[in-house]
Amino acid sequence: MKIIIAAALSLSISNTFAISHDAGFQKVAHDYVEKYLQTNPEQATDLGDHRFDGQLTDYSSDARAKDLTTQKDFRDKLKTIDGSQLTGANSTDFRILKENIDYQIFRGEELKEPEWNPMVYMQSLANSLYLLVARDFAPAENRIPSLRQRIEKIPDDRASESQSPTSAADSHRNSD
Repeated sequence: MKIIIAAALSLSISNTFAISHDAGFQKVAHDYVEKYLQTNPEQATDLGDHRFDGQLTDYSSDARAKDLTTQKDFRDKLKTIDGSQLTGANSTDFRILKENIDYQIFRGEELKEPEWNPMVYMQSLANSLYLLVARDFAPAENRIPSLRQRIEKIPDDRASESQSPTSAADSHRNSD
């Protein structure tokens, strides 16, 4: 009988630790997703989150540097979590999130696609408008103000474009 009680107590204690590991990971994951959607409003709209429908992704060099720092901060937070202690779906989600963050850091440090590929910027703008027009997630009168806000932000984004896609692509072509 003592063995059964000890085993039950041991399982209860280990389950308590697993729950605290899971809760810590879930907080980091939630915070990451929230920050990611805020930084990438077109993707938020695409996923059905309409809190940022009136905003556009900022492709300025300052915004990209800030995003890279944020990605590294979240990677550091994940390093404090022992993925082997997570249970169920959290164990899988941990690995997926870690790989995604590592990929975002690679994109920011090595690939730097917004600096040389004007299609990143142009596709983002096109999708930002398309998602609000083509998807019938709300009545048109509810979607039009967000569409207007995004359209009004396009001239501001194009002013900062001198630091990114087209000018960078031109400089790559001229360096040959």
